[in-house]
Amino acid sequence: MKIVDIETILLSRTIEEEETLINKFQQETRKSYHSLSIPYLKWRQTESARIYFDRVLSQYYDTFYADQARVGIVLSFIREEDIEAAQNYLTENGDRFTDEELLLEAQRYIDMAEAGKYSLSFYKRLYQ
Repeated sequence: MKIVDIETILLSRTIEEEETLINKFQQETRKSYHSLSIPYLKWRQTESARIYFDRVLSQYYDTFYADQARVGIVLSFIREEDIEAAQNYLTENGDRFTDEELLLEAQRYIDMAEAGKYSLSFYKRLYQ
């Protein structure tokens, strides 16, 4: 049985393999921050949810999860029944969305809240 030390294994990786591992780790970190915010949103602990959403935005502002976090922040204001704050947030941050569909989705949630009529998509997003 041959014993190989860890340093030899680590040094044998290529730069591409290292970049792949780093990207995978970063992806999992972004996903975990976003995932941690969802239960708080469901339980109406909206300030706690926004802390995690803000963490995603500050560290991963140029990723898919950033737009998801922005929608989450809009939902957090809606959960507080503060539709004006939701609209203000979207107005101030709408230009930061990279995915136009998510921007429109956030606006639809605000429109639903103003009308007091929520669709299945709203509840699916909230209780994903």
